[in-house]
Amino acid sequence: GIFKDHDRLRKFFIRYQDRILFGSDLMADHITDENIAWQAAKYDRVFRIFETDEYVSGSLFICGGDTNVFHGLSLPRAVLEKLYYRNALKLYPGLKDRMRKLGYRID
Repeated sequence: GIFKDHDRLRKFFIRYQDRILFGSDLMADHITDENIAWQAAKYDRVFRIFETDEYVSGSLFICGGDTNVFHGLSLPRAVLEKLYYRNALKLYPGLKDRMRKLGYRID
């Protein structure tokens, strides 16, 4: 599948960078003192897969599943910015102004 083919997956993210939006179904009320380290580790794992070329082990999905080793995609900064927030700015009215109020510099 596409998750096992590093080059194909990387090309997919780059090709469809304007159509992909990073998100999580994690809600603030689901974070507890007992699971905060586990939650942080999940985000760290996903960010390392997107941002580095490291080999990252663990389950990719929140619901668990098989533990795998993923080769990081080392996506270009411009692609990461679109995945993390720029694509959301195009979808959600008022988001740009709210982010500015929070101190983010939005071009």
